[in-house]
Amino acid sequence: MTKIRSENESQPTPIRPTRVVLLVEDEPLVAMIAEDYLEGLGFSSVHVAAAAAAVSAIRDGLQPAFAMIDMGLPDARGDELVRELRTIRPDLPVIIVSGYSHSELQSQFAGDLCVAIVTKPYAEADLIRAAATLGVMEGAGRAG
Repeated sequence: MTKIRSENESQPTPIRPTRVVLLVEDEPLVAMIAEDYLEGLGFSSVHVAAAAAAVSAIRDGLQPAFAMIDMGLPDARGDELVRELRTIRPDLPVIIVSGYSHSELQSQFAGDLCVAIVTKPYAEADLIRAAATLGVMEGAGRAG
């Protein structure tokens, strides 16, 4: 584990390793809440507000533990973005976040074991369940 010293400490402080999530959300307030939840779960996030930016981030080498994608983006639907990201990273776990009907999305992604669905409004516990379903919670946990 890497250690750093703060100005007021004489002993090294352990740095907890973080894992990155690609957060694709166009609503700033929703993104801030999601980032707070993710941080509490031990993840850092790279936030983009559009599908094109998400695709660029992955093409440019971002290797997130998973992507968290809103269904209603300004330049594409979330399901379209998932299909496009699958051409670049077929194994990328995805949490779809939506105000749409949960059952409609479940049937759309039936059989895709790399997709979990969270319905808005959601709580941190909903993200925990979705991330656990995808197997991406290993090593993450509530800080503090």
